[in-house]
Amino acid sequence: MKGLGLIICLVAAATSAGIARAPQVVVADSDFDFGRVLSGTLVEHQFVVKNERDVPLVIDEVRLTPPLTLVGAPSSVAAGAHGVVSVRLDTSKATGLFEGRIVLSMADPDEPNINLAVTGTVYQTVEVVPRPAFFVVTERGQTQEQSIELINHESNPLEIKSVDYPQGHFATRLETIEAGKRYRLTLRLDGTGESGRRTDPIVVTTTSRTTPVVKIAANTFVRERVYTFPDSVDLGSFPLNAIDADPAWLEKLAQTLMVYRKSAAGFDVKVTTDVEGLDIRAVRGPQGDRWQLTITLKRESLKPGRVTGSIFIETNDPEFPRLRVPVSGLVIAKL
Repeated sequence: MKGLGLIICLVAAATSAGIARAPQVVVADSDFDFGRVLSGTLVEHQFVVKNERDVPLVIDEVRLTPPLTLVGAPSSVAAGAHGVVSVRLDTSKATGLFEGRIVLSMADPDEPNINLAVTGTVYQTVEVVPRPAFFVVTERGQTQEQSIELINHESNPLEIKSVDYPQGHFATRLETIEAGKRYRLTLRLDGTGESGRRTDPIVVTTTSRTTPVVKIAANTFVRERVYTFPDSVDLGSFPLNAIDADPAWLEKLAQTLMVYRKSAAGFDVKVTTDVEGLDIRAVRGPQGDRWQLTITLKRESLKPGRVTGSIFIETNDPEFPRLRVPVSGLVIAKL
């Protein structure tokens, strides 16, 4: 099964020539949540599989999501009996939210798989809350801030030695909430630098022996005063035979593109496109500072192949007189 890298095969000879009726297999708790544990903690769990049929249940294969490992599992479970599937998770090989699966495949192809789950959160000795990343969006000339916390789970006091990142695009501020235990790191994006999306590394150096370096991703987006959302239009893939069978498909494929000039009334646009088969309807917002473009397709102009091109937006803003929005998609003849 895709995504399940570790395969452990348990092969057993079938003790019955055939299974006369549908399986009746019960797992009391098929989902195990181990909660929040410190990285390096060894998590173990036993799933109890009860066979309520009148014939043995033969297990042919056990598959697990790494780094889950199999401690033990029966090759078969007798009629009316129960078997124990025991698994182990080395949390030093996992971080953050963990979602693991165990799949028990039966020897009989008519037997349904048994799906089990192990979930929980693994945190480091120096934990970043809510996550080791910033996501900050602002507009040209405006300032936005976002904060995260660094929490020390070691017995020894923690000191932050340095906070390093590429200079010029944003600034950071470090505050002590509880000396040696808890710190707040704030990212300030003032909207005066380079526009567009970017991701920069922030490296926090600490006095921790187990976590001397904490890496944090700074995801920032500076929008110009005039911008579109989204910044591209993906029409996806769609089959012509489905549209011919149900013309309402064209409305289902409609896309919305917003054009903004925030906090400025009297905003005007003129929209054109070089994409054949594209129909665009433009409606001004009630405050006069934005337009909603509804993008649909004309069936008579569609033919199999890739859709590529652009939507061009002319505005009455002297600094941003023209915007270009890429358009992509794929037309399929039939499913």
